[in-house]
Amino acid sequence: MTTAGFDFSSIVSTELVRLCATILVIWIVLSTFYVMVKNRTAFSKMLTYGKRLKASDHFEAVFEVLYSSLIQHNLFSKPHSKGRGLTHLLIFWGFVGLAVATILSYITHPSGGPLPLTHVVRIVGNAAGALLIIGVTAAVVKKLVDPDLRAATSLAEGAFLALLWVTGVTGFLADLAGICDHEAIAPIYLTHLLSAAALIALAPFTQFIHCLGRPLLILYEAWEKRSLAKGV
Repeated sequence: MTTAGFDFSSIVSTELVRLCATILVIWIVLSTFYVMVKNRTAFSKMLTYGKRLKASDHFEAVFEVLYSSLIQHNLFSKPHSKGRGLTHLLIFWGFVGLAVATILSYITHPSGGPLPLTHVVRIVGNAAGALLIIGVTAAVVKKLVDPDLRAATSLAEGAFLALLWVTGVTGFLADLAGICDHEAIAPIYLTHLLSAAALIALAPFTQFIHCLGRPLLILYEAWEKRSLAKGV
């Protein structure tokens, strides 16, 4: 057993992983642009409201978006949605933590080699991964035990949660297999990479779109409310 970390680039090169990640990012940007063009009427109306407001109004609107997104207060404020709010919060901050860990890794360790368990990237990544898995597991269990939620869950939503859960769990299993130098590390790591790639590639067509759509909706409502209140 080692705490130095396994060199995952011995399974799939760092260059190939980064190339695939770049292609996926381009795909996400193009898909997002397509969605915006498809809904250009709504975006045009939103910008019309925005142009009428002062800088102070924009500051308040942005604060409202951040407040709502970062603590999911809109869900916690509803008694019947508090459990949902907690799972959303765990999943959201899990993603934020993983994004921070990825950026830190690229900045502090661009070679992509192994890192010790005590390295800040591993600590942040493992903590965020745990939040994500707990949140997704809670969401899945709730949908399985609640007949109404289960009936209201579409096939696409179920597949998204399953893929998200597999991605998180295989990430931890790959980490554990690397520490123990287990022979199963290669298939586990490859499963993790493929599920993560599928999750990102399908983002524009799954609940991932909420990462962009929900903040924009809150901003639209904030601009509309202030614009109508001022009569402009």
